[in-house]
Formats: sequence, C-alpha cells, structure tokens
Amino acid sequence: MRTRDDEPPRPPAWDALEHAWQPASTGASRFAEVAGDPGLGKSHLLGLLAEHVRSHGGTAVLASARSVPRGPYALLQDACECLGEDLGLDECDPHDPHAVGRLMRDRLGQRAGGGPLLVVLDDAHAADEASLRALCFLTRHRPSGPLLVCVSYRPRQAPALLASVLAGLDREDTRLSLAPACDATAARLLRADADDVRVRPVNRFCEGNPLYLAALAKGRGLDLVPPGGDWRQPLLPPGVAAELTRDLAELGATAQLVARAAAVAGERFNLGLVTAICGIDGERVLLGLDELVSADVVRHSERNYAFRHPLTWKATLETTGHAWRITAHRRALDALKARGAPAQEYAAHLEWAAGEDGPSLSREFAAAGRAVLPVRPALAAHWLDLAVQHAPGQGPGLLLDRAAATLDAGHLRRAYRLSLEASDTSLEAGSPDRVRALRMAAYAGRLLGRTAEAGALLFEALDVAEEPGDRAETALWLAITQLSDVEPGLDLCRLRQQLGHLAAHGCRVTRALCSAVHAVCEALMGEGGTSNDLRTAIRLVDQTPDAELAGRLDLVAWLCWAELRLERHADALRHSRRAAALARAAGRAVPLGLLLTVAGSAAGYLSRPAESAAALDEAVAVLAGEDHAYLRAHALIERSATARRGGDLPAAARWAGRALAATPDRLAAAHLSAARLGAGEAPERDAGEFLRHAGGPRLSALPALYRADFYLAVITAGRALGLTDQLAHWGELLEKEADATGLAGRIGLSMVASATALLAAGQPAKAAAKAAAAADLMDREGASGSAAHVRALAESVRGQAEERSRTPDGTTMDLLTCRELEIAELVSSGVTNGQVARRLGVSEKTVEGHLSRVYRKLHIPSRAALATLFTRSHFGDPAIDQGNSLTRQDEGIPRLLPG
Repeated sequence: MRTRDDEPPRPPAWDALEHAWQPASTGASRFAEVAGDPGLGKSHLLGLLAEHVRSHGGTAVLASARSVPRGPYALLQDACECLGEDLGLDECDPHDPHAVGRLMRDRLGQRAGGGPLLVVLDDAHAADEASLRALCFLTRHRPSGPLLVCVSYRPRQAPALLASVLAGLDREDTRLSLAPACDATAARLLRADADDVRVRPVNRFCEGNPLYLAALAKGRGLDLVPPGGDWRQPLLPPGVAAELTRDLAELGATAQLVARAAAVAGERFNLGLVTAICGIDGERVLLGLDELVSADVVRHSERNYAFRHPLTWKATLETTGHAWRITAHRRALDALKARGAPAQEYAAHLEWAAGEDGPSLSREFAAAGRAVLPVRPALAAHWLDLAVQHAPGQGPGLLLDRAAATLDAGHLRRAYRLSLEASDTSLEAGSPDRVRALRMAAYAGRLLGRTAEAGALLFEALDVAEEPGDRAETALWLAITQLSDVEPGLDLCRLRQQLGHLAAHGCRVTRALCSAVHAVCEALMGEGGTSNDLRTAIRLVDQTPDAELAGRLDLVAWLCWAELRLERHADALRHSRRAAALARAAGRAVPLGLLLTVAGSAAGYLSRPAESAAALDEAVAVLAGEDHAYLRAHALIERSATARRGGDLPAAARWAGRALAATPDRLAAAHLSAARLGAGEAPERDAGEFLRHAGGPRLSALPALYRADFYLAVITAGRALGLTDQLAHWGELLEKEADATGLAGRIGLSMVASATALLAAGQPAKAAAKAAAAADLMDREGASGSAAHVRALAESVRGQAEERSRTPDGTTMDLLTCRELEIAELVSSGVTNGQVARRLGVSEKTVEGHLSRVYRKLHIPSRAALATLFTRSHFGDPAIDQGNSLTRQDEGIPRLLPG
C-alpha cells in the first residue's frame, strides 16, 4: 500500500504483513504469527493493518489477552464480542477445547462469508489455557472464506502451549519477527535530524526499541547520560515512567513490592538483598520474583537478576514512593554493613539513609569513590564531592582525588578549577600533591583548548618538582603539549635526559609513550631514526595487559595518535580500538572520544570508509557536551578530511563548518577554506582565505605536525591566484620540509604537490617525472595506509602531465633529454639562439644542434611549431583542465588531534 507524502512512514515490517493480507482478502484463509519483545510495536503494526482492512471495505477486530479478565476462553470471547457475537459456550461442552474450536471456526467462517475479515489476537502469550487449546484446533482445521487471523506474542513469555498453536501454521502462512528500529526510524522517534550523530549511540542504548526511544523523546531525548555515566538524576517525566512500568502495574501486590525493592537494590541485584529490603517472608519474595520473571520485567542470569533494560529499572525506581524508598535504603544499608560489604556497595544507600554529617561519613564516601573510580568515574566524583561536603577541612589528598574523578568523568571546566584549588592547598611548593594537581589542571586545560595556559602550568610544575619521577612525567606532558605548537622548539638531548627516569623505571605504557614522543620529535626536527623508537613503543603496548592499559588511557590516546601521525595506520587502528573498548567499559567519555577519532582516521587511511564514518560519528556523539567543544571540533575536522579524501567536497565543507562553529580554531578555519577551495565555487576568495589562515605557502601559522594536510591546498591556492611563476618554488619548499621527517607518505604527498606545481607552471615533462618518482616511492616504501592514496594522486598527475606534453602525433616530451627540454622551453618563449647560449654558458652551435634533435624527436618543422606546442602544454586543453580533480579537492593527509 502506498502512503501519502504527509503520512508518517510505515514500519519496516509493514510490507510483510500487507503481503499476508493479500490472499486472505481474495478468498483464502490464512494465519500470521507476529513475535517481538515488549515495545517493538506489535500492537501498533496490527492496528495499522486493521485500519487498512477497514479502509478497503473489510472487517477488522482486535482482541487482547491482557485487556480481559483471565478465565476460560476469555481471549476468544473477547474476539467474538468485538464481532458483535457471542461465542456460544452453551451450545457445546465447554470442557472440550476441540468442540469450542469448532464453534469458533463456524463463527469466523460465517462472518467471513460476508466479506474479508481480519481477527487480531494480541498478547497471546498471556492468553488462558483453554483459549490456546481451542486455537490449536483452529490452526489445524481452518475456517472457510476470506480470513486472516494474526497471533501476536512476546517470545520470552510464550508458554509451551502457544508453541503448539504456532506449530499448526503451514508454509503459506506468515511468520514475522519484529526487528529493532534502524537509525533512521530512531531519529524520527527521537524527533532528531537524520544525520545527527547522537542518534546511533542512543538507539544502541535503547536496543532499537521504539518504546524506549519514544520515552526518551518525551524526557531527555538525545541528552542521554554518557557511557557509564551518572544515573542519579531523574531521567523520565512521571507520565513516561508510568508508561514504562505498565507491565508491573498489572502484576500482584507482592510482585510490585519485590520489583520496587529490587529497583532500590540496583539495576542488577541479588535475592538476599531484595529479601532484606522487602521485610517480608522469603517464600513470598520468591513467588513475587517468579511473577516478575514471567512478565519479563526482570530477567535471570547465572548468579543474579537484572531488569530487562536500564530504562525499566529507572522507571521503576522513579515511580517508587519517596518515604518508602528512604526506609528501603536504610534496610539495604543495614544488611550490607552486617555482611561486611565494602563502602562502594552501600554508598548509594548511605546517601539516602545517612544521619548527621561527620568525618566517618566522609571516610566512607571517600573510600567508595576511590573504589569505583576506575569503572564509574561520574559516580566516583559524586561520592568524593559528598566526602568533601561532610568534612570540609580534609587535606589535599581528598581534593586531588575529587579533581581526578571529575576529570575522568569528563567535566573538564570543573576539573580544571578543582585541580587549581587543590594545588593551592598544598603549601609545600615541591610536594608531589602540588605537582600532580598542576599536571591535572594542565591536562584539563589542554583538552579545553587552552594550550598556552596548559604549557604555563606544566612549566610551573617542572620548576617545583623535586622527585625524579614527578619531573620526568611532567616533562613528558610538557613535550606532548608543545608538540601541538606551531613550532615545538624541543631540545631532544635535554628531553631524553628529562625522560630518562620514566624510560627506565616507568610502567610499560609510560615507557611506550616516551619512545613515541622521541619518534615524533625526531620526525619533526629532521633527526631521523623514528623506526626504532616507534617499534619499541608498539611492542610495549602489545605486551601491556588490559588492566594496566585501562589505568593510563590518557597516555594511550596520545600514543595511538603518534602512531597515526608516523604512518603506522594499522597499529594505530588496532591499539585505538582495543583502548576504546576499555574506555567505553570504564565510562570515560574523553579518552573514548579521542580514541574513536584516531580509529576513524586510521580506518579512513586503510580504505574502510564505513568503519571510519561510524567511529568518527560516535566520537562526535560521545563528545557532545559543552566541555568537549574543542575535542568535538577535532573529531569533526577528521570527518571533513575523510569526506575530502573520498571526493565528497560539500560534505567536507559541511563538517569543517560544524567544527569551526564548535570552536574558533585556526586549523578548523584552514580545513573549511581548503574544502571550499577544492569545490572551486569562488577560487580567488577561498584561496586568499586559506593562505591567510594557513600562514602563506610555508603554512607557518599551522602546527608543524599538521602541515602535510594542506600541501596540495597550497598549490591549488597558488593556481587560483594566478601565481604560476612561484608554484615550482613552493613545491620545492614543501618537499624540503617533508624530506626532513623521513616519513614516506608525507614525502610522497609533497612530491605530488610539487608535480602539480610543475604542471601548473608549464613544465609537464618535469611534472610527469616527479609524479612517477612519487609513485615509485610508494611502491618501494609501502607506507601503510597512505601509500595507495598518494600513489593514486601521483598517477593522476602523471597522466595529466603526459597528456599535456603529448605532441600532435602522440609523441611525448619525455623523449627529450633534460638539456634539450631546457633549450626547447627557452626557445618556445621567444629567446634567440644566442641568448640561450649565453644564458646556459655554451656555444650557439651547441644550441643549434640540440634544437635540431628536438625538432626531429617531436616531429615538428620550426620554432613557431615548437612555441605552439609549448603554449598548449602550458595552458592545457580546457576540457581536461575543467575536469582536473586536483583543483577540486585538497587531498592532503588529514590531521588528528593530540590526545
């Protein structure tokens, strides 16, 4: 069935259900099975089918086992009453299901004789046994006439007898299992834009369930708590919470009591604690729990129980009375303390049931916060806040732990302020606590984009640090911060001395990062020798167990970024995916966002566009908070760079524009102007904007690590501004900078840029040779990831150069020697033989000899023909030039943020 443009789109399963109705509407008798978990939309889908049947002149009735009191044949009675008839149990033996089944068959056959009939038996999993036995007969002895009987149910709650009913369906009947909502459907339910990157993680959290998605749309929507985040605040409006607990409201009083006690115990709970909270006999608790499991409100695993979804748990908790909840938390607190449970197990109950403030409460909250910090930083920050509130005069240790938890939870501005406050409480200038506080403030500042402030704090920490380990780690963070500067200006010898202690005595992650920092510094400063340091870093990470890696995710994020920048794309992808899984499990949004950004960029280099887009979109969604604007901008920049490499320039400009809107960053502005320049809509304007943001052809306003992203944009800008006489020199400058790094991909890209410059400057033969050399380098070095990309660019430039240097009969100027080409170019520009001889320091006769060979090789008769040939080579064929892909996109290696 077609829908009008103004109608909402039909559910994905609609076509299958409409197909099931077609034979029934033309005289056949059919059955359809519709299975799905609560909230997937079974009733909504069947309601749409009923409307469709009625709109086409048929009759449709909807009966539900949950809407009628339980009793023998209650579901079939309800269906007959909807048809305006009585089942007529007095006409047969009500104790004989087969007799009742025959009676129902006759009723349906008679009614179908008057026109097509749809009978929906919804929530059949809750049907009485007698109705199911009669249905067993009905599926095997079909009524006659145009009829479709739809049986819908929840698979987890289906009794064995319902399976017997469904076994009677044959091959011509329809079996439909509803699938979770796709991201597009989720966006519509959440009232969000289809391309909003937050939709996918929220849909994943909701398991594609329309009920949960619609509930969030009425509540906090896309502003969902981050992975592992804080669930203490109300999430759902009261009406929505009541809707999510409708299944619970239909259960008995004991089951409801057990459910509320379980919600107080936690999303996952054990039977003993729930029994203590309920305050009733254990046997009654078991009966209530069995009822909850039967209703699929609660699910059972090997060792404990859990609510079927976090939103079900949250809704149950939020609909629990406040006074009863306080009592329940007190019972839980007493039970857990009696067992000798650690503070982190009872701190949530202590928060509700605590008496007066005092140092003892502070110690308990502090112990709980420190214990959960590795896995639930947001909750740890909250409990450490309570610890400080209950004992304001605590020393710097507690304040530092609170600042660390706040930082791990991703609240960067507050972490920055708390770290500075903690540093002020440490009176001894060189104390480890003060140095640690300054380092944390610097880290938070750098993540906020305040790199100058971060550097100043680290210099201060380095000045006051007395312990060798403190000095070494501070020097490490200072080096990482300085590598983001336009000109890092690091002293490698001094840096090696400063990091010596960590390199010898640090953990494996720290030692790996020291090696990676050395490798990046050597690449930037032309020292060479990056391979050994980088191999050491990769080996150390591979040897590090997950538990150790999870403790230093901040360092791992930067290490993965270094691998990416040093063209170890496969290693960067492998390590970032591994660390991202650890960050996701620990609820650490900032490292997760950074690692996903690395993974997305690395996947893009490795020609995995779908994986790249998914990782970068998730990074943007994870970093959606106000504190994360700077980091989110860099993830958006990577999205833009990936789109540009794929040739989608409008998308590249759109992503770069969003990055610039997130933070006024020079790099974002450079990427936006480069994308617009590549699109070629206003080349002169965009070229000027790009060179202004980038600092001219030397890219001096951009950090040294990121300049390779814009090599080709520099040449494109020069062409747009008509500076063809300068392009060859610009290409030489780019090659010189790239050569110093020793990175094959970067060198190859600079050679492609230089070849493009030579082509634009009217030297196609030299351009072809340079492009060929770039392709050969990629074949020889095999630079991971970037090799295929740079090789494709080189071959494109080479093809264009050869086309422009081709003579009318197909001969190319590659046949000329370097001296012959030089003389031919001078002569074609109008210089006389004598002037050529004086300029080159040779005799005029030598020039004439070279010129004669040029005529012969190119099959041309005169200087005029040579000038014509070179003019065409210089300006090119307009049709070819119009489609030149290199003027339409900046194909530089995309930058990646420092972790």
